[in-house]
Amino acid sequence: MRKSPSKVFQNLINEIISEDGCRDFKEIFIELDSLNKNKFKKIILENKLSSYFIDFIGKNNLLYLFDKTFLENCEYQKKRFQINSLNIIREAQQLHKVFASEGLNPIYLKGMAFQREYDDIALRPFVDIDILFDKSELLKVYETLHEKNFLAKTEKKYLNGKNIEDFCSKFHHIHLITKNNISIELHHRLTETRFFLECPIVKNFYKGARNEDFFGEKIRIPSIENLIVHQLCHFFFSDFKGLIRTLSDIKIITRNHKVNFYEILSRIENKKIRKSLILSLELIHDSNIKIENLNQIRSVYRNDYPNKQIISEAREKLFDTRKKLRVENLFDNINKSDEAFTVLARKIFPERNSLIYEYKIPKPNNLIIFKAYIRHFFKQLFKLKDLVFLFKNTYKDGDNLKYTNATYLWFNRN
Repeated sequence: MRKSPSKVFQNLINEIISEDGCRDFKEIFIELDSLNKNKFKKIILENKLSSYFIDFIGKNNLLYLFDKTFLENCEYQKKRFQINSLNIIREAQQLHKVFASEGLNPIYLKGMAFQREYDDIALRPFVDIDILFDKSELLKVYETLHEKNFLAKTEKKYLNGKNIEDFCSKFHHIHLITKNNISIELHHRLTETRFFLECPIVKNFYKGARNEDFFGEKIRIPSIENLIVHQLCHFFFSDFKGLIRTLSDIKIITRNHKVNFYEILSRIENKKIRKSLILSLELIHDSNIKIENLNQIRSVYRNDYPNKQIISEAREKLFDTRKKLRVENLFDNINKSDEAFTVLARKIFPERNSLIYEYKIPKPNNLIIFKAYIRHFFKQLFKLKDLVFLFKNTYKDGDNLKYTNATYLWFNRN
């Protein structure tokens, strides 16, 4: 039986990130048609895997399989992320000094926390700085960065004591750009408000945080268990898109630490969070990465387990190279909602505060808000021209593979 393209891509990627050397990469790649060879190249670049890829084909004398333009693009991406990572390291060190001087208590997430697990900085590029703060500190952090002149001139001060609570009820982080053009995300929770009214996992992150050296600065990062929980949740709630590096992250962390995934799941009280971890682990296992205690997990949580269709769809999404249109999130919300008209109306005509947050309006008055409404209305109108198309054509580029709502139904099943 002929394997699906996503399963073939999965095998190729596994060889690249594996530490077992080259087995069948050449034979598998040569058998791909030109369309799927190009898709594979897009997967490498879109998932920021150039460093792994260049290292792999160099060690195994496979450069001749790829055209000069693609190899140059990979080298360029590798160097760009190396430079960007060094810039972020410098920025993070300065940022941490600012927080320390103000008695603030950050926990550094994602790339900064995972980077120390890798032997080579180039293998785990990170493009922004994700930091968790207790919600009570969030406004002080935000105001401090403005007062210390740490941010880009385009960053307007639109949050204050009157609206910070409302902002936190709608968004899980504040996005900022520094003077050196580095993105910062100030988190007060780790899951989006559209999934959970209250974040089910954030409290545990403060209990298990550990101090680690980060290029000369002592910073707090999550415990190994919380690092894994956050990464697997992010994998699931981001719909797996562009996150193949998660496979590498879990592979590396299980190489460096003894991890009992069953014990991790058994401590998760929220059923939906546990489901997100289970599907993420099954997808990682499906990529030939060993997950200890997986049979025990399957047995204990068999009533909530995803079926083969759901796992297959997750794999298709992971290796999907189609560029997602901005209107697709709106389509998903409408398609899954019993109140489609209300969802659509709220998107086109948002609340006053939502406009302030989206357009970062520092001194809102009626005229400025009216102009923002007009700007927002035409922005949404431009997106909606694709909505009718999406209702009829929710398929993957080139494959005509329609995603069902099986994952959504499974995830929300009591």
